[in-house]
Amino acid sequence: MLAEWLLICAAAAWLFYDSVWAFFAGLPGIVLWERERRKELLRKRRQRYAEEFTEGIRALCTAISAGYSVEHGVYEALKDLRRIHGNDNAMMEELQAMIVQLSMNQSVEQLFWELADRSGIEDAASLAEVFFTAKRTGGNLVEIMEQSVRVLEEKEAVNREIEVLLSGKKYEQSIMSLIPFGMIAYIRAGSPGYLDVLYHNLPGVCVMSLCLAVYGASAYMGSRILRIEV
Repeated sequence: MLAEWLLICAAAAWLFYDSVWAFFAGLPGIVLWERERRKELLRKRRQRYAEEFTEGIRALCTAISAGYSVEHGVYEALKDLRRIHGNDNAMMEELQAMIVQLSMNQSVEQLFWELADRSGIEDAASLAEVFFTAKRTGGNLVEIMEQSVRVLEEKEAVNREIEVLLSGKKYEQSIMSLIPFGMIAYIRAGSPGYLDVLYHNLPGVCVMSLCLAVYGASAYMGSRILRIEV
């Protein structure tokens, strides 16, 4: 993140101000940049975790449908995921922890609630509530789990379709965000001195600062518009 912001500051300082002082003036912006980047990384991590959660619940549902108890189904689901992914799966770590806690006589309902709290995923909380109600009221657990898996899979399919539809737009937005830098760099390289009137004087600094502010706001709004979640 630091390297990214240093590169952005260097490019903006050279292209918009032609001043090394502008580079240092832009360094405090790393705070906002880091916050937004962390939000984006967290969003992607949650999305990946949600996909792995759906896959784990699907494996658990398969085990329960095959006649295993929920407690033993957790172990079977872990074995299925291990065959598919090896060890690179967050849901496998959760199932492994659940197996350890089940050996200590903790109820599986409580473990699902704890999983929902740790993950922060709304679907996990909903599934924990449905699972708790089914266990306590004697409902058809297999049917309830299958229905829950269908809902999760449909939501995941919608998310993937949205990502496919937006992938091209995100690429276009990234290209459009680079165009202002590219245009100014082209002018400075092709016509040296053409933009000198905008550098090292108060009116020029104000104009370039306004352009940079509009550019930054446009790039930010573009990324926000393309951030769609189900």
